[in-house]
Amino acid sequence: MKNGGKDGGKDGGKDGGKTGVAGALGYRIMHLAALMARQARQSVKRDIGLPQAQWRVLLQLAVGGAQNPNAVAQETGLARSHVTQALQALGRRRLVSRKADREDGRRIVVALSGAGRALVEDGMLAHAPRRARLVAGMSARERATLDRALAKLTDAVQRLLDEEPAT
Repeated sequence: MKNGGKDGGKDGGKDGGKTGVAGALGYRIMHLAALMARQARQSVKRDIGLPQAQWRVLLQLAVGGAQNPNAVAQETGLARSHVTQALQALGRRRLVSRKADREDGRRIVVALSGAGRALVEDGMLAHAPRRARLVAGMSARERATLDRALAKLTDAVQRLLDEEPAT
């Protein structure tokens, strides 16, 4: 949708009063996420030199600390096979380290290496201007409201997932 979100349906203007599919909150969030992911893929590859999946794995390890690959897959939403491939590539570049899990020696735990942590920090600095541009048209109050709304939506979706049987 290159037309600013107008898909031929009713458009309520800047207040977000869309109706139908274009007004569905889940659709709007997925569309925004897809646009942001596409832009992020391009900039991560260009500015950091990594495919998006490898960058997501590094970010998860930076946020979540050492963890097993299954947890990385679950938290990033990447398929376990993609996480395995990303970890292998990151390991070859010495951006992550692997060791046996203390609780279960049959499993491994992965963590950022010093070089991996440095790359994440450099990448975050490189993308700071892009992140600033995303919210440049919003006031501080609007940014704070968005932050609170996203936190509430995340919590609500997590509660729904916790209530539903796993598939």
